[in-house]
Amino acid sequence: MKNKIFFLFFVLTGFYYSLHAQTKNKISCVTYKIGRIVNDSPKKSVRSTEMKDHFAEIANTLNEIEFSLFFTKSKSLFKLVEKLYSASESAAAMALNISNGNNVYYKDTVEKEKITQTVFANQLFDIKRPYDEYEWAITSESKIISGYRCYKATCEIREYDRRRNIEIVSYPEVWFAPELPYQYGPRGLDGLPGLVIEGKFSTGIYFYASKIELAIKDNSVQIERPTKGKFVTPEEFQTIQIEVLENYPR
Repeated sequence: MKNKIFFLFFVLTGFYYSLHAQTKNKISCVTYKIGRIVNDSPKKSVRSTEMKDHFAEIANTLNEIEFSLFFTKSKSLFKLVEKLYSASESAAAMALNISNGNNVYYKDTVEKEKITQTVFANQLFDIKRPYDEYEWAITSESKIISGYRCYKATCEIREYDRRRNIEIVSYPEVWFAPELPYQYGPRGLDGLPGLVIEGKFSTGIYFYASKIELAIKDNSVQIERPTKGKFVTPEEFQTIQIEVLENYPR
């Protein structure tokens, strides 16, 4: 029995170091797609056929949207996969807005840095976010996703919206895989002892991994720190938003 346990430990240890050796200095990639959370509450009827068609276009576009999470042991970059959509321009724009598709999320575990790059009022901003912005509560609840044993983690985020003078509370929820020892995830959902395979905020959509490629062969892919935007803190960015909206012609 002891010999069997030792052999199993040897095999698992060998697998871990083999995976580490293969991916140490190479870029890996996870492709995420968007799922919609079904709300069981009664829905308001949409009388206009035109509006129904528009909502259907948005839903179909959400199904088409894909994101790539490129990562190494020390860095990651999450961004939209550029493509043409079958929907109208207005429906595609709405779907991208719902999914925050125009944002880029960067993380450096060595420099302890997180940056969200976004566009507001036709200007590019690089928002330096708190490195440990999530205080995750890891549960014992688990399930198999894409062949990996994943564990559920939740947290509570409280942010004050100065423009509307209200506190916004959200409850992110993720499923992460300890077998993949990388603390990254979709749309900045990170900081766990394993890659996030599925995650959501308090919105009607969630992100799920549709493809996982360790050590990709495309040498043209680079993980670069966003530098083209104006560097601001979240508080400074909110001040800019308030000033722009207050001066917006009505």
